[in-house]
Amino acid sequence: MIQGSPALERSVVPVRRARMTSSMISASSQKVKSRIKSLAEAVILQAIEDLFDPSERIKSIDFFKGKNFSLCAEMAGLNAVGQIMIIRMLVNSGVKQSLFEK
Repeated sequence: MIQGSPALERSVVPVRRARMTSSMISASSQKVKSRIKSLAEAVILQAIEDLFDPSERIKSIDFFKGKNFSLCAEMAGLNAVGQIMIIRMLVNSGVKQSLFEK
């Protein structure tokens, strides 16, 4: 409390500090995981879109050939089968399969 002036002493409001409970931390953790998942999905979708842009195609193919696609896919909740399905979908849409071979 501030000492000295009685007016200042009355104007001081006690501050309550919020304690973070485990449920608050868990909820916060879930929000972060959800945001990471959304970001990973957005990166994959952008790479798919870039396949059809001639100036970005090489970078996009490198993304799908490298570990970055696997990492993003795992963060987005896709297992190996889901990853293969995405590559097959791209091949079926007209992207040459040979571009994805390592």
